[in-house]
Amino acid sequence: MWIFDTISHLWSTVSTGYPGRSYHTMTRIDTTVFIYGGATTTTQPQLLTFDTILGTMSQPIISGTDPAARFEHSMSVFANRLYLFGGITIADSAFDTAVYELDACVGCPTNAWRTVSTTGVRPLARRGHTASVIGFSMFVYGGVDATGLYLDSVYMLDLRSFRWSRPY
Repeated sequence: MWIFDTISHLWSTVSTGYPGRSYHTMTRIDTTVFIYGGATTTTQPQLLTFDTILGTMSQPIISGTDPAARFEHSMSVFANRLYLFGGITIADSAFDTAVYELDACVGCPTNAWRTVSTTGVRPLARRGHTASVIGFSMFVYGGVDATGLYLDSVYMLDLRSFRWSRPY
């Protein structure tokens, strides 16, 4: 893993003990970086954490059913919860429209994945999109659908009511 020091403007590497991956997501909560999914040449854990203080990578103990292994998805954070959306599942190359939530309290014994029940105008299944949380909403933009069409749509998921809408 490469690490950029924003004060010294120098790059360094840390050996993680896990194989490399691509098309994954990385999201930070406090001093922990959560890494999910991605393509690799070997079978590996889907969720890893990197402790930025100790410089160590580990596989957290999570209950519940993990989302299917995937790549080209998005993962955002809101109120110490991770929200995973979209991408392509590795096992069957299916596109997914479900929203998955993980209570990502570092060190808590009750971290569990769950599928969020959403309402409203749902986005088309997509891969390679972006998602960002602003206020109480997760905005999803762009990506590619299952036919290869590049998407220019914006969708908003209210993270309190879990209602999708088209804000623009």
